Amino acid sequence: MATYTYPNTRAFVPSSAEWGLRPNVIVNTSRFNGSVERLELPGSRWLATLSYPEARALDADAADREAYWAKISGPANLISMWHPVRPNPRGTMRGSPTISSDVAQGATVLSIASTAAATLRPADMISAGGMLFMVTAAVTANGAGAMTVSVSPPARLPIASGSAVTWDRPTALMMPTGEVRIPYRAGRVQGRISVDLVEVW
Repeated sequence: MATYTYPNTRAFVPSSAEWGLRPNVIVNTSRFNGSVERLELPGSRWLATLSYPEARALDADAADREAYWAKISGPANLISMWHPVRPNPRGTMRGSPTISSDVAQGATVLSIASTAAATLRPADMISAGGMLFMVTAAVTANGAGAMTVSVSPPARLPIASGSAVTWDRPTALMMPTGEVRIPYRAGRVQGRISVDLVEVW
């Protein structure tokens, strides 16, 4: 089994995409008074659906897509996948930021050492400690480059101080949730392809 980086080429730009979280939440409804208790645990998973447009079956883009998903072979191999619409932050944080304070399991705040006045904006994607996060509130670094960043989902694992923070195409490991079938129509037309993905670890 292997891990393949999602291709950064024209053929793999989806015509539409869905991206979201499957929260790991325990919900319990009391039999006595109907009150609802909720407990969020580490282990939320990113979900994605990628859809590709119709194409001439003999065109290079169509062939490249078909070959790639055949190589992935369903759940046999994994895909290192970034958010298809948010590969880089809207904020100005660049360079080589790091985690500046140990992050506990379940934390939703990351302390990051960056550069003075660096910014992150809501829905920016970053990764650290092998986990992919979405920024949930705007933040600006102070004069020393320190940032306190609110993120979702909660950290699945602890992250050590000094760990690198990735902002350029930060990824999660994902696999198809089912078979990837390539539809064809008369006239050698490759039909619309849709692939559902779920994060794994």
